[in-house]
Amino acid sequence: MTKTLWSGPTGIDAAFSEMMPDTVTFNPEASKDKYGKATFGSNISAQGRVVFDTKIVRNDLGEDILTGGRVYLYGDYSSITLGHKITLPNGISPVIVSVESKKDTAGVHHSVVHFGV
Repeated sequence: MTKTLWSGPTGIDAAFSEMMPDTVTFNPEASKDKYGKATFGSNISAQGRVVFDTKIVRNDLGEDILTGGRVYLYGDYSSITLGHKITLPNGISPVIVSVESKKDTAGVHHSVVHFGV
C-alpha cells in the first residue's frame, strides 16, 4: 500500500501550515523623502513562524551580519526585499537582513526572512 503525502489541505500542506502560528506584516517601501526617511505602502499579512535566536548570516551583499531571528513563510515570498518593513506579532519592526527562497522539485517551497537585532 502506497501512502500519499501530498494531498492538499489534509496532507503535508496542512501539517506544514500548523507550524505557522504567527501573523507577520510586511509593508513595501513606497518612497523616501529628502532626508532618507522611508514611507511604506499597504500591509501584506502572512502566516509564518517567528524564531528568535542569534545567528550570523550572509546578507545579499556578501557581508556577515548578526541577526536576532528569522521568519519562516510557507510559499514563495521572493518579492520581499530588504526595503520592506516587517512587523512581528509582538509589535516590533526590526530591519530585514536577508531573504531566502528554499526550493524543492516543484519550485519554491518556503521563504526565510532573517531580521536584525
